[in-house]
Amino acid sequence: MTPKNRLQERISSIQARIDGGDIPQEKLDELEKNLSTSTSDLIEYQNVQALAHASGKISFEEADMVFNLLGRNAPSQEKWDRLSMAERVALTQMMAELLDWRVKQAPGWQARTITRQPFPEPRQPKKATTKPEGLRGVRD
Repeated sequence: MTPKNRLQERISSIQARIDGGDIPQEKLDELEKNLSTSTSDLIEYQNVQALAHASGKISFEEADMVFNLLGRNAPSQEKWDRLSMAERVALTQMMAELLDWRVKQAPGWQARTITRQPFPEPRQPKKATTKPEGLRGVRD
């Protein structure tokens, strides 16, 4: 018996909703704009899927499907943009769940708000009061 591939089931379900007209065109247009992601995020998605597979959170089939959909060894925005809407939505949902799981697995995890601190003022270099060792005897 082949193990259940939850990602494939999610993609099929989303695609059926799109094909059936259950999702208004305005929502699809909004999703198209919001599903843009960077190559660095895609690489992080690859790392998360590898950790999830190694931890037994997702099956080999699911991890392999994520790996292939994200662009194998060279994820890129161009490859991401070529995926169907259903594939991008399903992958984004899966990654949100796995990132949440990964954060909760971190030792000493607790929710906290990260606040931005202003950059400190640059320090002014101090003027040398004596000549460096190698310059003694050189005239000013």
